[in-house]
Amino acid sequence: MRGLLPRDPLLVGRLGAVVGAVAWLALGGQGIVPVATAALLLLVVTSVRVWSLDRKRGHALALHELPPHVVIADLVTAAVWMIGSATNPRSIAFVIVLAVGALAMYRLGRAGLVATMTTYIGARVGMEAIRMSIGEPTPVPQVIAEVLVVGIAVLILSATVDSYRAEQTRAENALRRGKSLERLAAEIASETEPMALFRTIARSALLVANAHHATINVRRGEEFYIAAGAGTGERVVGVHGAADMGIVGAVLRARATVALDDYAAFPTAVPAVREIGVRALICVPIFLHGEFAATITVGRLERRPFDADDRAALEGLASHASIALRNARTIEQGRRLENLSRELSGAMPEDVIDRIALTMQELFDLEWVIISELQGELGRPLAALGKAAPARSHGWSPLGPLLRQVVAARELVVLRDYGRDRGIEPERAISMLARDVGVHAIMVAPIIFDGEVRAALTVATTDPYRSFDAIERRELLAFADLASTALRAANERRERERRIGRLSALNVLAWQLGAVHDPFEIARLAFDAAATLVARDSFSIARYDERSDELAFVIKARGDDAGADETREPVGSGPESQVIQSGEPFRTQSEVHLPMKSRGKLVGMLACGADAPKTLDDEDVAVLQTLANLVATAFENAEAISRMRELYLASVRALAAERGPGSPDPARRAASRHRQDRCARCDPQQAWRPLA
Repeated sequence: MRGLLPRDPLLVGRLGAVVGAVAWLALGGQGIVPVATAALLLLVVTSVRVWSLDRKRGHALALHELPPHVVIADLVTAAVWMIGSATNPRSIAFVIVLAVGALAMYRLGRAGLVATMTTYIGARVGMEAIRMSIGEPTPVPQVIAEVLVVGIAVLILSATVDSYRAEQTRAENALRRGKSLERLAAEIASETEPMALFRTIARSALLVANAHHATINVRRGEEFYIAAGAGTGERVVGVHGAADMGIVGAVLRARATVALDDYAAFPTAVPAVREIGVRALICVPIFLHGEFAATITVGRLERRPFDADDRAALEGLASHASIALRNARTIEQGRRLENLSRELSGAMPEDVIDRIALTMQELFDLEWVIISELQGELGRPLAALGKAAPARSHGWSPLGPLLRQVVAARELVVLRDYGRDRGIEPERAISMLARDVGVHAIMVAPIIFDGEVRAALTVATTDPYRSFDAIERRELLAFADLASTALRAANERRERERRIGRLSALNVLAWQLGAVHDPFEIARLAFDAAATLVARDSFSIARYDERSDELAFVIKARGDDAGADETREPVGSGPESQVIQSGEPFRTQSEVHLPMKSRGKLVGMLACGADAPKTLDDEDVAVLQTLANLVATAFENAEAISRMRELYLASVRALAAERGPGSPDPARRAASRHRQDRCARCDPQQAWRPLA
């Protein structure tokens, strides 16, 4: 029964109207029966039509689903009934026309208002014609009053219905946009690659705002570029423009949504966008942690401005895009760091530095990237990219206030404006370079390993509007941690290779020293070997003369220039003398003096220095001490060989003096005996050979 008679209030009302009209006529109510019967037939027909539609759809028709022809038929039915009641001088059938007219105005809008007034006027004219034909015209004041009442009622109903329709339309649009945003948010959240995310956002904006043109604009430095587009926006992907141009510049200055009714008339419009024919345009900023990241620009190719609902929908999309972009950047950061970590696993320290600097420049898209090595109160650039490239040639210099703060705090330091917050230091070349290129926001992160701040990562921008958000700060700290790990591993690997190289160099030197007996040549070999073992900017070797208590210098060198030095200095209070007096190494900030000992005997002193302070560490000193001992042994061997030669010559001269007449040549006998001894040591089988 429920399926046969759907619960449709309008259908029940129609059937009730049929029953009431029949009862009215049956009870003898005044009216023109043929006309009233025609109205009843029309009402029955529309009722059957509505009933069939209810059955077909399986539920009662909503007001906005009622077919327009049924609404028009209802108006005609009301008009026919109004005419049929013309014989009743107190007829109020116009109320039925007003009631049906309310439905018509709701369903048809302004067309329903026109149809209602036309129906009433037509019915009123027909009613009055019938009354005049029977000689009972309506008094003019009554007609005027009735027309005024109907007009006012229609206007009130029209305003009410229009307002209701507008609210309903707005609610439907809001619901549709809400569902669209929910679906688009899920789609956006599934993207983890920034460029793919930008393309998805552009397509979403096109659907949400019912537009023809959508682009994602990213600002970097003094310009912006169109990263992705949808609709006609695909034609301008990759276009660059000045930061103060177009609607993007207006949004950047206002830090809020900006809408234009006619972009073609905008003074700083981007030519490539204007040529497409974009007219109405709206630009919504995307913020990450309160910082400007990008904009969503949506346009129409007609002068149909964007309303408040469009603005709200696009701003909601920008909020979703902000969250998705933050997640995508975090994931992308992890991917980059993972790939970089794999690349650095087998690299040397200098390669680690260059690779990290290049990756940071690409990731942050910045104009200033520096990686500095720190030692005590001094620092020097190891890598410099972008506008900081000239700093690569700078040598060791005192740390500036920013690096000193990083070393003291051992944590990330961020400045909104370098020149304003720190001030320019004219005596420091790096500070003047930063002023010349226009550095503004800057971040510095320490690289800590072995418990000390060994280096620092510095990134900065020349964009006065840009600052670094929380994601970028975390990214820089992650790079610092990666650099610390990579540098530690690379340094350990380099140290192993350096130690192997040092041992090899010392072995080669020991072999070379065994074949050299001239003191200067011995010192020269030690000088060359020192260059491969440690940082050597100055070098000297002196032998100690116990009889005169003097140091006899063999070599003194500065840089790569080494020459023989035969100066003699008495043992006094200098660093060289302290080594001789104590027999222990003596170290200064940049130089080390070492005793040369052979089998516990003090032979002399070796000194080696570097221009940079604290360059020679304990391991370097130990290696130099081994070098000094090898040189001492070489000097002792050279002296022993020299003494043996002198003894040999003395024995030859003694034998020559003892030679008598007819006796063999003593020199020849001594030489032959010497050869026999040597051959016997080489091959015992040759010991039988007679003396010559």
